[in-house]
Amino acid sequence: MSTQKVYNVVLFGYNDNIKELIKNFKEVVIIHKIFSKLRLILAEQGMSMAKLKSKTDISRTTISKLYHNKSNGIQFDTLEELCKLLNCRPEDILSYEEIQIDYKVIDIWTDCEDILNDGNGRITNDVARWIIEAEILYEGEKNILELIVEVGFDYRNPDHIDIEIPDFYDETYEKLNELKYPYYIQEYIKEYLKPYLYYEIEQIVDYRVNFLNL
Repeated sequence: MSTQKVYNVVLFGYNDNIKELIKNFKEVVIIHKIFSKLRLILAEQGMSMAKLKSKTDISRTTISKLYHNKSNGIQFDTLEELCKLLNCRPEDILSYEEIQIDYKVIDIWTDCEDILNDGNGRITNDVARWIIEAEILYEGEKNILELIVEVGFDYRNPDHIDIEIPDFYDETYEKLNELKYPYYIQEYIKEYLKPYLYYEIEQIVDYRVNFLNL
C-alpha cells in the first residue's frame, strides 16, 4: 500500500474560552492498495472455504488470508492454482484500487461544564467535540461521512490526550453500508478510518501544545 498526503494547515486558533482549537485543518489522503476478492468469487460459485481447501493443496492459512482480504505475500503459483480451480482470471481475484479521503474539521465546540480550572482562573482541562467531515472519492463518486470526535486535554500534562469517537461503529458502519461499496472497500475503510483519525488528532494537538508553549 502507498499513501500520498497533502497538508493545508491554515491557522490554529485559541482563546481563553476555548471556543476554537483549530481554525482550519484539511488533509487529503490517497490510498493505493491491492484487494482480494476471493470471498466474492466463492459466494458467486456457492463454495465454502472448507470445500475450496478440499480441492487444492493451498494451505488453510493462505486461503483464510485471501478470504479475509489479507493479500500480502501471495505467491504466483497460488494465484495460478486458484484461477484454474475457480475458472477465473487473476484480475477476478485481485483488484488494484484507489481511494481518496479528504478530511476537514468543520466545527469545534466545548460546553462550559467540560472546562475545569484551578480556582484561580487558569484552565486545567477541557473536552472539545470536533466535527470532522471525511469526503470519500471512489471510482469518481464522492460521499461524505460526518464524525464527532471528543478530545480531552490536560494542560498540566500535555502529553496525555483522551480521544473518543462516540457511536463510531454503529453510525459510520450504517452510513458505509448505505454507500453500496464493494465489501472489501467497506471493510478497509472501517478498519482504516478510526486508528487514522486517532493518529491525526494527536498530531494536531501536538501542534497546539507547541503553539501554546505548554
